[in-house]
Amino acid sequence: MSTRKPWMSDDEILTIVKFLNKTDIMLEWGSGGSTCYFPQYVEQYYSIEHDEGWYNEMNKDLPNNVKFYHVGLDSPLTDPTQKHQIQSYLDFVDKLKIKKFDKVLIDGRGRGWCAEKVLPYLKEDSIVFIHDYWQRPQYHIVETWYEVVDYVKDGQSIVALKPKK
Repeated sequence: MSTRKPWMSDDEILTIVKFLNKTDIMLEWGSGGSTCYFPQYVEQYYSIEHDEGWYNEMNKDLPNNVKFYHVGLDSPLTDPTQKHQIQSYLDFVDKLKIKKFDKVLIDGRGRGWCAEKVLPYLKEDSIVFIHDYWQRPQYHIVETWYEVVDYVKDGQSIVALKPKK
């Protein structure tokens, strides 16, 4: 099994880990060390990656409870990313046939759109984590649908959110 760790500070990692349970079903948009590290804390881990080269690199040594999917771009990326460029990536959650996720880590493209897309797949007590949150104000639109329950502002930053009632 891989020894990769998430590209996050220890405080960011611990903020996520403290919310995880061995019975959780977790979804991730954007793979990396997190795809190797966080599955040890949950029952089932689903990861969606848009970059084929990175997908091939990551897919070499993943834990057994990870289901890993490559979903290519609909058109080349621009800066900023446009929703139509990643629509298939966003919509792939619909193909997973999972009714509800306990935890979601968003660390890939279109983070705000991912957070909006996953809302019907969340339980009342589900937690959504968004990496690199505080230094990217464009992500803060998610506070329309979520409330902040925990965060780390140092380093790259992480926020833990739960759906608003």
